[in-house]
Amino acid sequence: MDKNSNDGLISLLAALGAAGIAVAFYVAALTLPESRFEPMGSAAVPKMIAVIVFICAAFEVVRCARLLLADPSPLHNLMHPGSAAIRRAATVIGYILFFFAIVLVLQSAVVPFMAIAAVLFWIGALFIGVPRTRTMLLALGLVGLVLGVGLELIFTRVFFVNIPAVL
Repeated sequence: MDKNSNDGLISLLAALGAAGIAVAFYVAALTLPESRFEPMGSAAVPKMIAVIVFICAAFEVVRCARLLLADPSPLHNLMHPGSAAIRRAATVIGYILFFFAIVLVLQSAVVPFMAIAAVLFWIGALFIGVPRTRTMLLALGLVGLVLGVGLELIFTRVFFVNIPAVL
């Protein structure tokens, strides 16, 4: 890592977040009802996915901690951020808050899943830093819409997962 890079710190925070999400996912899977037809039950796959994500996140936490111990300059940069770093952090925090708002809207079943997925994809691509040309914005909207429709079809027709629907 060079002295201006925050990759190790960002990866550490992302891995800790992924581990937390995996734990929450596992706890949520514990509340799933037992299946009458499946021998493993309906919670087996979500639990396995949560464990795999947690293990991967744990390996990444160890890797990032070793990087930060070898070169603590990202921690110094964290204590003395520049204006660009503050803007970037505000953007990331805004996207995370936007994501949580989307989850709340999805649970309320006020807006269809395909529209939520399309908007989340579009906004996420803009936060990542995709050029904001008219053509790119239109292409992102179309790809997001196709992604949303495709995900809804896959969840409802292939996996038979009921997505909250607009009443």
